[in-house]
Amino acid sequence: MRCIVIDDEPLARQGMELLITEIPDLEHLGSFATIIEADNFLQETNTDIIFLDIHIPGINGFEYLKMNRHPAMVVITTAFPQYALESYEYDVIDYLTKPIRLERFFKTVKKCSELHEKRKNEDVIVKENEYFFIRANKKYVRINIKDVMYIEGEKDYSKIVCGKENFLVAFNLKNLESNLKIPNFIRVNKSYIVNRDFVKSFDSNYVDVGIFHIPIGDSFKEDLVDKLSNNRVIKKP
Repeated sequence: MRCIVIDDEPLARQGMELLITEIPDLEHLGSFATIIEADNFLQETNTDIIFLDIHIPGINGFEYLKMNRHPAMVVITTAFPQYALESYEYDVIDYLTKPIRLERFFKTVKKCSELHEKRKNEDVIVKENEYFFIRANKKYVRINIKDVMYIEGEKDYSKIVCGKENFLVAFNLKNLESNLKIPNFIRVNKSYIVNRDFVKSFDSNYVDVGIFHIPIGDSFKEDLVDKLSNNRVIKKP
């Protein structure tokens, strides 16, 4: 799981980083002293866990949670135990009081890991071949098949591109493809599935989906060209 630390105290950030290095399943993406720095990073980077301090200058931890729409799991890390009850109003996963012991931290990470795996199995609900639901921002959102231009995979996540809207789900591309099983969706390389209805043109190396120019993987070329052309190529006699 990929995680970040948000804490204005340098020593506290270092302490969290040391704990993270003790857990093989955790990948530390970065540490931030302010909410604004962290939020800019989160908008561009897939993140599973946010280790968040409460008392931060500017926007504090609770203020951020009130307006935050990021799907990452949040673990509060603070020196103030009196806010524990209030924190659960914001759907945090756990509340850790500094100094944080390794065994307590390990227990929290295990809880996050179990929830992460559970979400993988719940993030996509397929309804026939017309639409499907994904879990986003703590609710299920309907996506019509005809609106999906392409799906891009990145490690344990997939980005579903629907014209002006993009949706991020905690599914790798292989699992998402096997869940959808929709004839219109065609795998073009290891990282992309395209909707044939949006294909404007193609050759043996690239497929143009709307304004997007997507490379075709070598192992997909022959089968892909056959599927896209579907015996509808008019050739000179």
